Amino acid sequence: MRLTGGNIRNGHVYLRTVRYLLPDDVIGGPNAEAAAPSLLTVTFEPGPTITTDVAGDKMILRQRGPVREFFRAAGAREGEDVVVQRTGPYSLRIALLRVAR
Repeated sequence: MRLTGGNIRNGHVYLRTVRYLLPDDVIGGPNAEAAAPSLLTVTFEPGPTITTDVAGDKMILRQRGPVREFFRAAGAREGEDVVVQRTGPYSLRIALLRVAR
């Protein structure tokens, strides 16, 4: 997924294109009161490992602070690509795709 300036400013990555990686029960409603019944474990490389659900209205991870932390730690820039990999039934790995130039 290609990062936009909005992704970086707002601390999110859209998960629509990788929806097939997500179990149905980790997708919740638009706010924390409508959280999903199950959680994902997400490992950011570099960065923290968190548990969270997906805000279904926007298809983003509900916890955006750790996404911002990942962007800072990785030195993410607009136009770079993020890779989302499923590492288990309820776990994902998110990293920047770095290409040698």
